[in-house]
Amino acid sequence: MIEKLDIAERSKIWIALSDLYLDTELQEYTYRHIAKIIAESSYTLSQVRQIDKTEVFPVLYPNMLSSLGVWDGFHTTWLIETIQKKIAQENFLNRITRNLTYRLFKKTFAADWEKIREALPRKSNE
Repeated sequence: MIEKLDIAERSKIWIALSDLYLDTELQEYTYRHIAKIIAESSYTLSQVRQIDKTEVFPVLYPNMLSSLGVWDGFHTTWLIETIQKKIAQENFLNRITRNLTYRLFKKTFAADWEKIREALPRKSNE
């Protein structure tokens, strides 16, 4: 469970990563923005990737399956509340399902993560 004090910083990461799930082609400035948010946080790139896998992905991956997916941004209050609820409901079956589903999408995100990594300042690029 995430401590309350961590939610403010964590939500900045959630909001930035939500752009990866929009039904649109991302631009270079989007990758730079995500990289900037990561660099300004206390998290390493590998920690952010884990946050994406375990917290953001389970909530937003269905948008990638929809023919009428969200393309202009997710409502931040909804996003933060929904991720917190999903974390609170975490159990063994959810983890198994999430991990299997994430494997199916892992290649989909490979180029995005490479562009984010390239946009990071050297010290944040772990």
